[in-house]
Amino acid sequence: MIQFKPKMRQAFSMITAIFVMLMLSTVGAYVVNIAGKNIKATTLQYYKEQSALLAKSYTELAIMGATANDPTEGNCLETVSSTVGDDPNKGEGYSIDVRLAYIGSSLTCSPDGTIINHSDIPSDQMYVMIDVFVRYRDFGVIGAVLDGGGAIADVPWITYHRRTLQRL
Repeated sequence: MIQFKPKMRQAFSMITAIFVMLMLSTVGAYVVNIAGKNIKATTLQYYKEQSALLAKSYTELAIMGATANDPTEGNCLETVSSTVGDDPNKGEGYSIDVRLAYIGSSLTCSPDGTIINHSDIPSDQMYVMIDVFVRYRDFGVIGAVLDGGGAIADVPWITYHRRTLQRL
């Protein structure tokens, strides 16, 4: 019969403890990796939802501005530009550009703001086409680019676009 000496038992216990610690550290690294990916996905979803809400708000603002003016008298709202947040170039906000184009007869808007100005369209029918562009930069990507020695200009813009056709 083989008898283990106390030193062999201690060595076996140490090997078992090291194996368990390696397994726990591997599981811990996996959990941290998954948590980081979930945080990134949640942040991107937040940016996208904010962009959609801003686009909807600025569409309503453009409709309100278009209905307040009379495009048959040359009083046409054609662009709206704004920023929300601190500095969109640094990934701390949103840049919003709204372009309005009018469709109808007897329009006196500039050629850039008029898509169709034709006598076949009844004078009581006028439409406005509203394009809203919400742009932002991913703050997480900006941090990685700056850490790597790059410039903020190297980070591409993410653009959310919404087009609306509204009868005036």
